[in-house]
Amino acid sequence: MAAIIENNVLAVAADELLVDVTPPEFRPNVFRRFWTAVKSAIGDVALIQWCCGAGDDDHHYEYDREIRSRISRCLVVRNQGAALTDVVETMKQVYETTGYDLGHAAHCIRTHLEVPMTPQQRARVRVVDSIPRRAPDVEHTVTKVVPLFAASMVAHLRAKLGRMPKSEANYLVLQREYLRKCRLHHVRDVDVLAHEQHVINAFFGDETFDRVGFGRARASRFRKWVNGDVDRPPAPQIC
Repeated sequence: MAAIIENNVLAVAADELLVDVTPPEFRPNVFRRFWTAVKSAIGDVALIQWCCGAGDDDHHYEYDREIRSRISRCLVVRNQGAALTDVVETMKQVYETTGYDLGHAAHCIRTHLEVPMTPQQRARVRVVDSIPRRAPDVEHTVTKVVPLFAASMVAHLRAKLGRMPKSEANYLVLQREYLRKCRLHHVRDVDVLAHEQHVINAFFGDETFDRVGFGRARASRFRKWVNGDVDRPPAPQIC
């Protein structure tokens, strides 16, 4: 890492303090593009779809892939709001931008409007539960999946629970904590149900923050050999 020594103090250069979470966009080579096109063409053949039973399940699968992709992109969005968690700021942002109320805005207006509060309570309301600005005149009558909300919930749960392997016990721990956070932020029941499985899938399956950190372990032996990296055996835990 580049560093500058000034007045006998080691100072890291400004451009080295911040790095992108994800590397530059991956551009597949000619062979990969050709193979992807072949697979897509095969999948579009009606006879193969009929033989393989392609129908609603495949359509749901493709839609699920799109939602996962959107959640992954939203995970790297940084909110500069003053709230203690991105979940609160995200709920406000969604309400102010689209008019879709996940539940928090209505609760704030109902609970905090013209209600006497102590200075400490007023400070908390100002930071965490401030009443959002007037939303656009849009009436939503159908429940939506908000990738930004799911991503903010995943980030918050990972920051609290850490990285957990897939298991039935950890699934129950995550589900319980997710429902508790939703109650804490007054998320509507229907929105809790609509986002629950997407949050769980992303928590255990999304690798947005792990791709670079685990890149060395996943790289080919030839690539590491070219760069002079040698795989070292793991340190013994019990001697």
